[in-house]
Order: sequence, then structure tokens, then C-alpha cells
Amino acid sequence: MPNTYIPAVFEYELTDSTNTRAREYAADSDSPALPALFIAAEQTAGRGRLGRSFYSPAAVGLYSSLLFEAPQNEDRMLSLTSLAAVAALEEIEERFSIRLGIKWVNDLYLNERKVAGILAESFVHKNRRYIVLGIGINLSTEQFPDEISDKAGSIGLCGIKRDALRELALGIFSRFLSLLEAKDVSKAMQTYRENSIVIGQRISFVKDGEQLQATALDVTDIGALLVRLESGDDLLISTGEISIFLENK
Repeated sequence: MPNTYIPAVFEYELTDSTNTRAREYAADSDSPALPALFIAAEQTAGRGRLGRSFYSPAAVGLYSSLLFEAPQNEDRMLSLTSLAAVAALEEIEERFSIRLGIKWVNDLYLNERKVAGILAESFVHKNRRYIVLGIGINLSTEQFPDEISDKAGSIGLCGIKRDALRELALGIFSRFLSLLEAKDVSKAMQTYRENSIVIGQRISFVKDGEQLQATALDVTDIGALLVRLESGDDLLISTGEISIFLENK
């Protein structure tokens, strides 16, 4: 995987959110050095999908965000988090020989527990459209809040030093940028499918206020989930959240 240069890297012992720091960096400069990477040892207000928080205690995780200009290709916009999931999965496997699975859309799992989350936020400042891509990884977290204690886990990497955290973040995001800039993402998306913990499983999800059940069939090259409803009809899901039935996990 070619190494994509990241010219600006900012590191914090403690911050509210690396996504917030990235937004401020874009707003404070007419010409920010991009892409820019933000890494924290601890977050007090880490952000997750659907308005949730991402638990980010000190010294046990990688909490990071990448700021870059939004791609012009709309398909690449739709596949951002899918490509980020592949990049994180491949980098972790290559560095630590740990096999993870991907839960659609953007979570990494180990032993049926979520160990990493990915969040992409888009915003416009002075007629430039930016993306902030946040990735949080539980490296050695042992204690979680009650509301996520039955779902969250860690990948079991204890004692990672600051330099190693920085190199892990640079490796993941350099890999992601290389995937994003590639002419063809079909190989990356095939890796996504091969590591999916959803394809072939019975799932439930909400569409237009109705709870539906289906079987997950495939993931498209732009990251949409193809499902077959109980009626026999096929449906593409582009956004939202799914649950996997426990008996099939």
C-alpha cells in the first residue's frame, strides 16, 4: 500500500473531540495544510454516530480525526466510511496480526464486541467542502459505561506508547487516502465483503418508521447494503443502523 503524505499532525493529551479540533483548524485558516491529522490520548466529548458519544478514556485507545477536502466523485463520498473501515482493518491486521470483522456501516468487531467506530462529518467553510473522518479504537479498554458494557470491547493491545499510537494513526489514514484516491475501489470493497459479519445474516432495521426484518445479501461498491425482505423483495439501504439477530451472530 503506497504511503500518502499527511503534512500536518496535531497531538493532544486531552481534548473534547478531535473532530471539533479539525473543524476549528479549517475555520481558522483560509488555506489549511491538508490533509491534517488530529490525535488525542483522551477525549471528554468524543462523538459517535446518530448523536451518540464515543467513550474515550485516557491511555487505552486511539482517538483520531483526519481533515481533508471532500472528493468531487459522489460515489467516493458515499463509500468514505466503508473505505475507512477497510483501511483500519488492514492496518491493524498487518501490524498486530489481529483479525477483525466489519459490521455495516462502519464498526469494527472482535469476538462479537465493537472495538472501533468510524464517523464522517461534512461541512462547508468559505465555499470549500471539507470532510472530518473520525476513528476511535479501543486498544486496551477494560471498563465501559453500563449502557455499552455488554456490546463494547477492546483489541487487547496494552502499553502502546505515544509514538506507536501516532504511527498507527498515520498508517490507517495514509492507507485510507490511498484507497480514496485510487481509480478503482472494487478490490477494497471486496475486502470489505470478505470481512463482513453481516452478509448472510438475519438483521432488523427501521425504514420510514417501520421495523423490518431481512437477510443481508451483499454490500455494493459504494457501501450500500443489499437486503432481502421477508416479502421476498430486495432493498438497498444506504444509511441508518442495523441489528444482527443474536442467534446468527
